[in-house]
Amino acid sequence: MSSPYTIITEQGNTIPYHLIKLLAPNTLHMSEVLVFGGIANVQDVDACLMEVEHTAQDGLVQLFDARYVAGKEHLLSALHKAKRAFERRTNISQRLKLEVMLYAAATRQLNRAFRMGIKRGTCPVAVLVEADDADMVAGKVEGVLSLRRDDRVVECSVDKRDVLCEFFAISELELGCVGEDKLCQLVLERVALLDVEK
Repeated sequence: MSSPYTIITEQGNTIPYHLIKLLAPNTLHMSEVLVFGGIANVQDVDACLMEVEHTAQDGLVQLFDARYVAGKEHLLSALHKAKRAFERRTNISQRLKLEVMLYAAATRQLNRAFRMGIKRGTCPVAVLVEADDADMVAGKVEGVLSLRRDDRVVECSVDKRDVLCEFFAISELELGCVGEDKLCQLVLERVALLDVEK
């Protein structure tokens, strides 16, 4: 079975981690990146975030309300662009986690980006992990969240149509021109446009 990890190249392309290990086992050290999801019952958002932060160790763990996530590529793209912004010193925020959130939400406004954060109560959660041992960190995060694992919540599904269109300002006319099946691509375009707006 192939690994769920993905390596993000400098060009923003994604390569399965198991292929890197097979084709270039002596390559420079790379962190593992994992996106997964499920249903969590969050009683205290702040306490939950603090505990998750602790499990991240030296890596990055970010939680999103999965209703605002248009597939794994959405979060992988946000991570790549946020890291590139820090490399180029064009970052808006002083913390990588916040920069990832801004890119994921395709906005310069943190208060708007925070709408993508997890909510109190039963919530579909998308988890982004970048760590030396992403599988280990992911397991700990699942435990903290008491997550009922279901990666389908991350997918760009028809159930998310209205939420995604409203949040990313995608009009019925625009969606009608390109087709309903291109909703995910329209969200990715919004993420990419944040660089232009800086």
